[in-house]
Amino acid sequence: MKVVIPILSPALSGLVFGRDGSNPGVGGTQHVSVLLGQSLARRNPSWCVELVNQGPFLIEDAPQNLTLSTRSSINECLSDLNAQRNEVLLGTVSLLEHADHQLLADRASRVVAWSHHPYDFKLRILGSRSRLAATVSVGEYQFCSNGLRTSPHFLIHNIAVGLDQGSVSARTADQQPDTLRIGHLGALVEEKGFLDIAAAWSSVRTQFPNCELHVVGSGALYRDVPLHPQIPTDVAFAEKILEYIPENDIHLGRVVFHGRRGAEKADILRHCTLAIQNPRGSGEAFPGSVLECLSLGLPVVGSAAYGMWDFMRFFPELQIYSPRDIPERISYLLREPERLDFFRERSRQVAQEFIDKSSEIVDLWTQLFLRVAANSTDSMVQRNRPLAGRNRAYFWWQIWRRHWRIILADSPIGDGYRWLRR
Repeated sequence: MKVVIPILSPALSGLVFGRDGSNPGVGGTQHVSVLLGQSLARRNPSWCVELVNQGPFLIEDAPQNLTLSTRSSINECLSDLNAQRNEVLLGTVSLLEHADHQLLADRASRVVAWSHHPYDFKLRILGSRSRLAATVSVGEYQFCSNGLRTSPHFLIHNIAVGLDQGSVSARTADQQPDTLRIGHLGALVEEKGFLDIAAAWSSVRTQFPNCELHVVGSGALYRDVPLHPQIPTDVAFAEKILEYIPENDIHLGRVVFHGRRGAEKADILRHCTLAIQNPRGSGEAFPGSVLECLSLGLPVVGSAAYGMWDFMRFFPELQIYSPRDIPERISYLLREPERLDFFRERSRQVAQEFIDKSSEIVDLWTQLFLRVAANSTDSMVQRNRPLAGRNRAYFWWQIWRRHWRIILADSPIGDGYRWLRR
């Protein structure tokens, strides 16, 4: 049995993934691809697991049956796929959408599409072209939002890895008594919501004059881009941020952009009191950045919309419905020291529950790949399918509203329209 996991990201070239499994400073999708490859190889020593990238990278203490290879495109990976040798390819939707249509259709029975986005219209387009062996969503809300599928559809959470918690004393060792340090972790790209945090910064500063904002992340987590000299993101997005965050706050260290960080990001966030993550939730599926904050005992203020629901459902008291709610939620959290301690402990517990599921997650992937090789994914039944805090009618309506053109095109109505156009 061979499982091929193409990553094909320039951001991985030259990086070293350490023994602890922490993210060395790449996008979450690329990171969990490496984690899954390692875990599958360790769980199934008779399998060959191959991670494919455009440039070489290293994994410390990699299993002997895990190979790292280089190819330039998803088409090369699909061309090498051989059903006769029980080979299966797990490809993200963002990679598979660039594949040659006929080549993908010819290999569809050995291809699993891995979606990391809610209401994934690219996944729906892929499904309209060919019936893949299976599709996998990584979060509960996202799974429901990607319903009405033609291919067998499953929910398998990402493998969760926390950050080194360190000691409680280390959290406040170098912090001034009256300073409130707020953290944010994530890629500095528009869809991850940092602009909303920047827009709320003046209100936060007004209510908490001695606060600092520590931002860990870069606009180059997914790809290499020219970065702004003050803010580690592309120039256009940096200029939008500077409309809300004064340059003087950056010069005085009130807002610190730490850029791309690996395991050392734990040292930065450990000294924070709380974190603010994606205030609108848009674009999130199963946000690893939230889990990493929680694993440090860092309470998260954020939206419960989209994939943020997977974590924020455990913290209804800290949920926000608009970026304007951020100062009030921070005030609620800090009003009583016992309350802050309570949320710190709950954060650690929630993160640990997800981390403890890693073995079960690898088992689900193993079962799925075996079924793909046996052409029997249709017979797999996933129990306890979630509704992500909404009823089924809500998701069906949202899916139809967002994707009605694609759904109609993949129906007999679409077939009739194309026949008339011939």
